[in-house]
Amino acid sequence: MVDEYFNNWQADKLHTLQSVTKSFTRALVGIAIARGEFKGVDEKILDFFPEMKEISNLDERKAWLWLKDILTMPTGVDYDEPGPGSTHEQMTRLPRGWDRFYLNRPMLRPPGTEFHYDSGGVILLSAMLKNRTGMHADQYAERFLFKPLEIEKKLWFNNQEGHTHTGGGLVMTARDVAKFGLL
Repeated sequence: MVDEYFNNWQADKLHTLQSVTKSFTRALVGIAIARGEFKGVDEKILDFFPEMKEISNLDERKAWLWLKDILTMPTGVDYDEPGPGSTHEQMTRLPRGWDRFYLNRPMLRPPGTEFHYDSGGVILLSAMLKNRTGMHADQYAERFLFKPLEIEKKLWFNNQEGHTHTGGGLVMTARDVAKFGLL
């Protein structure tokens, strides 16, 4: 009786996934690679943004930032997470321009050399999906991940441009998270 009550309660309650969102985002990148929309994990990040002619703090290190660096987080980008006034808080409070904000950040070290937790890079993946597929991450997920898994109850935070907060903005039921986990 208690198990049945707990399972029914958990199944209907929406949960903010925070960083578990990153796992969904990484799955979308895998789908985009499989579909040929991304060339692979060895693709340079700046190649996703040919329209951005002026990027601040552009140096050799930033030019060698790869998709695999964003997926595994040794980006070398000056991006901090915790506390009021952090880089992460500054970026997520912006109503638009998350991609430009992140790309304009200075580099602290060469990419691929040292792990440093970096949600900003993962959030940049939404803009990368939009640039390559014409769909924001939430739209892409709906078509190629949520619909096939029959995930219907979900919310995903977006900025005013429609860029999805792919670093921690997904909300869904425990049952639907389990569907993804079984995948």
